[in-house]
Amino acid sequence: MEQKGCGTKKSIKSGLTFPVTRVRKYLVRGRYAHTIQWSAAICMAAVLEYLTAELLEVAGDTTHDHKKKTISPRYIQLAIQTDKELGDLLPKVVIAQGGVLPKIHPELRKKKKRPSQNATNASTGFEESGPGKRSFISISISISK
Repeated sequence: MEQKGCGTKKSIKSGLTFPVTRVRKYLVRGRYAHTIQWSAAICMAAVLEYLTAELLEVAGDTTHDHKKKTISPRYIQLAIQTDKELGDLLPKVVIAQGGVLPKIHPELRKKKKRPSQNATNASTGFEESGPGKRSFISISISISK
């Protein structure tokens, strides 16, 4: 009797980590063509392995930049949005628990206060104009859009 499954695997022969046989099985089930050659499955597995490695590398760098040790969906989302090539490949991808790219609109930022040109007491609105004398200063505020 012959033993089944004792041959060398296609993934090992091609030097890939992704399972070539499983990729071919899904290509056959998808009915993309009448016949699926093994070379098509090997090529598809190689492309999937490369894209996965690239995504995990960029996500790992993003995780390291945020001083964390675990790659979470948030860092995968940030990696896709910040990397140009991955952003072009996956323009409208939605990852669960991924969040959004951090951005603060300029209108919402606090404006820095300018120091006043004359020596006024801002809390009372008075200016000291002599020894022991105070005079009232009118303050006008103009808002321009």
